[in-house]
Amino acid sequence: NNNNNNNTEDDTEKVLLSASPMSPLVIAMDTEISKMDEQIKNLDVRRQALQQECTQIGESIGRKVDEADRSRDVLTSLQKKLNEIQTKIEREQTALTLAETGIQLQKETLALHEIKIKAVDSEKLVLEDLRNKLTGEREDLVRDQKQQNQQQQNQQNQYGVHTNNGNGQRRPPPGGTNGSST
Repeated sequence: NNNNNNNTEDDTEKVLLSASPMSPLVIAMDTEISKMDEQIKNLDVRRQALQQECTQIGESIGRKVDEADRSRDVLTSLQKKLNEIQTKIEREQTALTLAETGIQLQKETLALHEIKIKAVDSEKLVLEDLRNKLTGEREDLVRDQKQQNQQQQNQQNQYGVHTNNGNGQRRPPPGGTNGSST
Protein backbone atom coordinates (compact mmCIF):
# COMPACT_ATOMS: atom_id res chain seq x y z
CA ASN A 1 0.00 0.00 0.00
CA ASN A 2 2.86 2.23 0.85
CA ASN A 3 4.35 1.62 -2.59
CA ASN A 4 1.18 2.78 -4.21
CA ASN A 5 1.34 5.92 -2.18
CA ASN A 6 4.87 6.70 -3.38
CA ASN A 7 3.85 6.24 -7.02
CA THR A 8 0.95 8.54 -6.56
CA GLU A 9 3.23 11.25 -5.11
CA ASP A 10 5.57 11.00 -8.12
CA ASP A 11 2.68 11.20 -10.56
CA THR A 12 1.24 14.15 -8.71
CA GLU A 13 4.63 15.91 -8.87
CA LYS A 14 4.77 15.33 -12.62
CA VAL A 15 1.28 16.66 -13.10
CA LEU A 16 2.06 19.70 -10.94
CA LEU A 17 5.32 20.36 -12.94
CA SER A 18 3.60 20.06 -16.31
CA ALA A 19 0.65 22.08 -15.22
CA SER A 20 2.61 24.80 -13.48
CA PRO A 21 4.25 27.48 -15.63
CA MET A 22 8.02 26.87 -16.27
CA SER A 23 10.45 28.92 -14.33
CA PRO A 24 12.29 31.71 -16.23
CA LEU A 25 15.63 29.89 -15.78
CA VAL A 26 14.33 26.78 -17.54
CA ILE A 27 12.88 28.91 -20.33
CA ALA A 28 16.24 30.73 -20.70
CA MET A 29 18.08 27.40 -20.79
CA ASP A 30 15.70 26.02 -23.43
CA THR A 31 16.25 29.15 -25.52
CA GLU A 32 20.07 28.79 -25.27
CA ILE A 33 19.84 25.09 -26.12
CA SER A 34 17.76 25.95 -29.21
CA LYS A 35 20.29 28.62 -30.26
CA MET A 36 23.12 26.15 -29.79
CA ASP A 37 21.25 23.52 -31.83
CA GLU A 38 20.81 26.13 -34.58
CA GLN A 39 24.53 27.06 -34.38
CA ILE A 40 25.50 23.37 -34.52
CA LYS A 41 23.30 22.95 -37.63
CA ASN A 42 24.91 26.05 -39.18
CA LEU A 43 28.37 24.73 -38.31
CA ASP A 44 27.49 21.39 -39.90
CA VAL A 45 26.32 23.20 -43.05
CA ARG A 46 29.47 25.35 -43.01
CA ARG A 47 31.64 22.29 -42.45
CA GLN A 48 29.95 20.52 -45.37
CA ALA A 49 30.48 23.60 -47.61
CA LEU A 50 34.13 23.79 -46.52
CA GLN A 51 34.51 20.04 -47.09
CA GLN A 52 33.07 20.49 -50.60
CA GLU A 53 35.47 23.37 -51.24
CA CYS A 54 38.33 21.19 -50.00
CA THR A 55 37.29 18.47 -52.45
CA GLN A 56 37.13 21.03 -55.29
CA ILE A 57 40.48 22.52 -54.26
CA GLY A 58 41.96 19.00 -54.11
CA GLU A 59 40.65 18.26 -57.61
CA SER A 60 41.99 21.62 -58.81
CA ILE A 61 45.37 20.82 -57.23
CA GLY A 62 45.32 17.48 -59.06
CA ARG A 63 44.64 19.25 -62.36
CA LYS A 64 47.36 21.82 -61.62
CA VAL A 65 49.81 19.02 -60.75
CA ASP A 66 48.98 17.36 -64.08
CA GLU A 67 49.47 20.70 -65.88
CA ALA A 68 52.74 21.26 -64.00
CA ASP A 69 53.93 17.77 -64.96
CA ARG A 70 53.03 18.41 -68.61
CA SER A 71 54.76 21.82 -68.49
CA ARG A 72 57.79 20.22 -66.84
CA ASP A 73 57.93 17.59 -69.59
CA VAL A 74 57.59 20.29 -72.27
CA LEU A 75 60.27 22.40 -70.56
CA THR A 76 62.60 19.39 -70.30
CA SER A 77 62.06 18.66 -73.99
CA LEU A 78 62.57 22.31 -74.94
CA GLN A 79 65.68 22.52 -72.73
CA LYS A 80 67.06 19.46 -74.52
CA LYS A 81 66.29 21.05 -77.91
CA LEU A 82 67.77 24.35 -76.70
CA ASN A 83 70.96 22.54 -75.68
CA GLU A 84 71.10 20.88 -79.10
CA ILE A 85 70.52 24.25 -80.79
CA GLN A 86 73.17 25.84 -78.54
CA THR A 87 75.63 23.10 -79.56
CA LYS A 88 74.75 23.67 -83.24
CA ILE A 89 75.17 27.43 -82.79
CA GLU A 90 78.60 26.92 -81.22
CA ARG A 91 79.57 24.51 -84.02
CA GLU A 92 78.39 26.95 -86.71
CA GLN A 93 80.10 29.83 -84.88
CA THR A 94 83.36 27.87 -85.01
CA ALA A 95 82.80 27.06 -88.70
CA LEU A 96 82.03 30.72 -89.41
CA THR A 97 85.15 31.86 -87.57
CA LEU A 98 87.26 29.36 -89.53
CA ALA A 99 85.64 30.45 -92.80
CA GLU A 100 86.18 34.13 -92.01
CA THR A 101 89.81 33.41 -91.05
CA GLY A 102 90.22 31.50 -94.33
CA ILE A 103 88.67 34.40 -96.24
CA GLN A 104 91.01 36.87 -94.51
CA LEU A 105 94.03 34.71 -95.32
CA GLN A 106 92.88 34.41 -98.94
CA LYS A 107 92.39 38.19 -99.12
CA GLU A 108 95.89 38.72 -97.73
CA THR A 109 97.30 36.19 -100.20
CA LEU A 110 95.38 37.96 -102.99
CA ALA A 111 96.76 41.33 -101.89
CA LEU A 112 100.30 39.89 -101.87
CA HIS A 113 99.75 38.44 -105.35
CA GLU A 114 98.46 41.80 -106.57
CA ILE A 115 101.60 43.43 -105.16
CA LYS A 116 103.73 40.76 -106.87
CA ILE A 117 101.80 41.32 -110.14
CA LYS A 118 102.51 45.06 -109.89
CA ALA A 119 106.17 44.28 -109.22
CA VAL A 120 106.27 41.93 -112.23
CA ASP A 121 104.50 44.56 -114.37
CA SER A 122 106.96 47.18 -113.18
CA GLU A 123 109.93 44.89 -113.89
CA LYS A 124 108.45 44.08 -117.30
CA LEU A 125 108.05 47.81 -118.09
CA VAL A 126 111.66 48.44 -117.07
CA LEU A 127 112.86 45.49 -119.16
CA GLU A 128 110.71 46.53 -122.14
CA ASP A 129 112.07 50.08 -121.83
CA LEU A 130 115.66 48.77 -121.70
CA ARG A 131 114.95 46.39 -124.60
CA ASN A 132 113.46 49.22 -126.66
CA LYS A 133 116.46 51.44 -125.91
CA LEU A 134 118.86 48.59 -126.71
CA THR A 135 116.92 47.81 -129.91
CA GLY A 136 117.08 51.50 -130.87
CA GLU A 137 120.81 51.67 -130.15
CA ARG A 138 121.37 48.44 -132.13
CA GLU A 139 119.43 49.84 -135.10
CA ASP A 140 121.42 53.07 -134.85
CA LEU A 141 124.67 51.09 -134.69
CA VAL A 142 123.69 48.86 -137.63
CA ARG A 143 122.70 51.95 -139.63
CA ASP A 144 125.95 53.73 -138.72
CA GLN A 145 127.99 50.65 -139.68
CA LYS A 146 126.10 50.38 -142.97
CA GLN A 147 126.79 54.06 -143.63
CA GLN A 148 130.48 53.64 -142.73
CA ASN A 149 130.72 50.54 -144.87
CA GLN A 150 129.00 52.38 -147.69
CA GLN A 151 131.34 55.35 -147.32
CA GLN A 152 134.39 53.08 -147.25
CA GLN A 153 133.08 51.25 -150.26
CA ASN A 154 132.48 54.55 -152.00
CA GLN A 155 135.99 55.76 -151.09
CA GLN A 156 137.54 52.51 -152.19
CA ASN A 157 135.66 52.64 -155.44
CA GLN A 158 136.62 56.30 -155.91
CA TYR A 159 140.32 56.08 -155.00
CA GLY A 160 140.90 52.43 -155.75
CA VAL A 161 142.24 51.70 -152.29
CA HIS A 162 142.14 48.06 -151.38
CA THR A 163 143.13 46.58 -148.15
CA ASN A 164 144.99 43.31 -148.07
CA ASN A 165 142.52 41.05 -146.39
CA GLY A 166 141.80 43.71 -143.79
CA ASN A 167 145.43 44.05 -142.52
CA GLY A 168 145.51 47.80 -143.23
CA GLN A 169 148.39 47.74 -145.85
CA ARG A 170 147.64 49.42 -149.14
CA ARG A 171 148.09 47.64 -152.41
CA PRO A 172 148.45 49.38 -155.71
CA PRO A 173 145.41 49.16 -157.92
CA PRO A 174 145.65 46.70 -160.75
CA GLY A 175 147.49 48.01 -163.84
CA GLY A 176 148.98 51.12 -162.22
CA THR A 177 151.47 52.42 -159.64
CA ASN A 178 149.71 54.26 -156.87
CA GLY A 179 147.39 56.00 -159.20
CA SER A 180 150.17 57.95 -161.09
CA SER A 181 150.41 57.56 -164.84
CA THR A 182 153.71 56.94 -166.70
